[in-house]
Amino acid sequence: MTYDTFKKLSKEKKQVIFDAIGSELLENGWDNGKVVNICKRANIPRSAFYRYFESIDDAYSCYIEAKCLQYNEELEFIIIGGSQDPFDKSRKIMQILLDNRDMYFIVENINKSHIAKSVMGNIEKFSGNSFKTEETEEEKKISRLIMKVCRQIAFEYYELGISKEQAYADYDFFVSTCKQSD
Repeated sequence: MTYDTFKKLSKEKKQVIFDAIGSELLENGWDNGKVVNICKRANIPRSAFYRYFESIDDAYSCYIEAKCLQYNEELEFIIIGGSQDPFDKSRKIMQILLDNRDMYFIVENINKSHIAKSVMGNIEKFSGNSFKTEETEEEKKISRLIMKVCRQIAFEYYELGISKEQAYADYDFFVSTCKQSD
């Protein structure tokens, strides 16, 4: 639970705390993060942390919710507007993943946050027919497959250290292979 004391903080103070939470989450992961590290980064006493959040999991969830709201607007524009080609849409989603490590982290840790699950649901609605109720099973399978490829490429970028250029080259190769098999 995020307490009202946090919600009542100034925008600037909340941002300092969010930055500290995000750094801890990205550096040490969901399971290995420590409140003391967040407090040091945010320059707040530990007692203040517990006036703001019930637990570190709660702080992480609050951070993820804020990031999800931020990225949701971008994702909705990609999903609804612009090109209807699922490969164009997924390339834009992959660009968000490669340009924003926190978004990648949210996608990779989806099972730990119901909020992250809802954002991932939006990400997976990128196909050209994503808001039609009669989306075919084949279209759903294609959307899931493309997202798996995007997630794998983002994993290789962040965890294995391939270059961004290589990540885009791998994606482009995947797309050209798919289009050739049509």
